[in-house]
Amino acid sequence: MDVTITKNEMYSLILSCPCSRLPMLRSTFMHYEVQFHPFCTSSFIRDELWLQYFKMEFLNGTIDPTPSFYWADFRKNGLIFLNYIRILCDFSTEAVSDVLNAFEAEDYFSPRPITKLEFNQLTHNWTDSFIVQ
Repeated sequence: MDVTITKNEMYSLILSCPCSRLPMLRSTFMHYEVQFHPFCTSSFIRDELWLQYFKMEFLNGTIDPTPSFYWADFRKNGLIFLNYIRILCDFSTEAVSDVLNAFEAEDYFSPRPITKLEFNQLTHNWTDSFIVQ
C-alpha cells in the first residue's frame, strides 16, 4: 500500500487507468446498514394477538361489540394509532430500501487513481447525500 501511495504522489498527474472496464458499482466497495427505530419491528405493531386486545377479540373468536372504555383509555383509539404507525414504518422501510438499492447500483468512475484522502472525502460526500435524501 505504501508503494502505491508513493507512486501516486510522484506520478499523480500522468497516471491514468487503461482498464477495459472502468466503472464499478458503488456496492463493490461501499455498504450501508440502515437501522430503524425498534418500535417499527416490535410486537406493538406486528403481533396480531396483541392487536386483538384493542378489538376486544377473544381467543375463541368472539368480539365484544361495545367495550366500555373510559374516553381517555388508550384502548379506545390505540388500534387506529398503531395501524398508522405500522403504515408509516412500512412506508419508511420501503422508501429507504429503494433509495439505498438505487444508490448502491450506481456506477463509480474515475479516470485516474485517487488518494485515500480523496476516497474518504468522496465516500463522506456520498454518505451525506444519501442521508439528505
